[in-house]
Amino acid sequence: MTESTNKNSLLLDGYDKVELRPGLYCIDVLGDRIQHGNTNSEWRRLGEALAQRLECHNQNAVLVSTYTLEHYLLDEVCAADRVNIDEASSFEHEGLRYFVTRLERTTLKQTLPDIVESEEFVFGLNVWLCFFDSDSEMMTTNSSPLSEDSAFVLEMKLVISKLNVLDKIELSIELIAAISDGCQLLWFNPLIKNLSM
Repeated sequence: MTESTNKNSLLLDGYDKVELRPGLYCIDVLGDRIQHGNTNSEWRRLGEALAQRLECHNQNAVLVSTYTLEHYLLDEVCAADRVNIDEASSFEHEGLRYFVTRLERTTLKQTLPDIVESEEFVFGLNVWLCFFDSDSEMMTTNSSPLSEDSAFVLEMKLVISKLNVLDKIELSIELIAAISDGCQLLWFNPLIKNLSM
């Protein structure tokens, strides 16, 4: 498998992407497609593709937002997601509370499209998705998974503090963040950066 093939398998097929630097891509969600009516159908399609990608790569997803998971779901919340909503962790930064919810792997095909097509996600309004190969990689602290000084919380605080220059920061976590134009998103993927080294 070539380096180019490895990079492409870590992103998504069917979307135009521009490498801004190693490990950071700008993904064109809409392309030449026109969304009809009051819908974010192309974003929903992206959510479906993300769920498939996570399943193929055996990854976990984490929602970070000023809202709980329940805010984004269109259908009735299933029991597994109800547990995740009830057990969401949180941290405070710049006067706002951010909820961190591990998404249930068995329901990603339902939850990710709902989250990704939401107005908050599409326009980059305090909602991000992070992807991890295993739970042990995420939020590594001994006692509490979300201490204020955990690596994950510190990186999320950096993202929140640097929204106006998001494409300039370096992250060690895989994160997607929509750009406020409603057409594109930034994909931080340190695995790709490591392939380039």
